[in-house]
Amino acid sequence: MSNSPSGESKNSINNINNNSVQKHTPPVKGEYGYYDHRLNLRGDGNWIIEVIESNTNSIIGPIACHYSMRMRMTNVPFITCNGPIHNVYHYISGNGETLN
Repeated sequence: MSNSPSGESKNSINNINNNSVQKHTPPVKGEYGYYDHRLNLRGDGNWIIEVIESNTNSIIGPIACHYSMRMRMTNVPFITCNGPIHNVYHYISGNGETLN
């Protein structure tokens, strides 16, 4: 099996796109938070979270998140790994309504 420059296997990247990796909604504190641009374009809502920045160990947020996963994945088209989730606040629906 070949690896991508980030050290992630191509199978791992395919798994996230094929939904074979377990995604959690609402996002789970301690897991990696992900933002998927395709879900945003589709009008799906998102969760507001804070993450822990790995280099400085500081808290960053609020930022948007669609789901969380136990594993860290990078270099996946349309998907951003925001980092480990420190806190999950609330959900904002696709029409902008905030739900607690």
